[in-house]
Amino acid sequence: MDDVKKVIHSKSASFETTRHRLATEYIRALADYEVKISALHYGLTATKLSRWSTSSHHRWNFMNIMTVARIDNQGYTISALSTEMQASRTAVHRIVQDALAEGWVEKTGPTKYQATDYVLERYHDYLRHYLSVLGESDVVKIGGLYSNFLDIFGL
Repeated sequence: MDDVKKVIHSKSASFETTRHRLATEYIRALADYEVKISALHYGLTATKLSRWSTSSHHRWNFMNIMTVARIDNQGYTISALSTEMQASRTAVHRIVQDALAEGWVEKTGPTKYQATDYVLERYHDYLRHYLSVLGESDVVKIGGLYSNFLDIFGL
């Protein structure tokens, strides 16, 4: 963050130099933040659900869609999931069956699915840890600074 302050206060820095340095600081903050978030998924706070969910982008998308379905109380069909996840119906069906077997997803009708209360409670646990990581990170501050810089110059 000190490097960012130096860049902004430097009178001799050109526009492109300033933009590049801000972008680089933002990339650094974002990469550091992602490492810490990854530790939440795979580290000491990891659960079987979090390890399974983050083992592929389809599973990650699936569990997030199922969580939204639970909160909105509106299940998804295999076909709708397939479209939303950009995955084959066969792959989605396999993911649904795995999640049903673990108790992470439930049927809400003859052909619709949503996350269980267990999943929603794990998200509440995750949120507490996530906010801690976010609070320790400069990613929001630097991201806002960089975004405002680009907005000011119409980029």
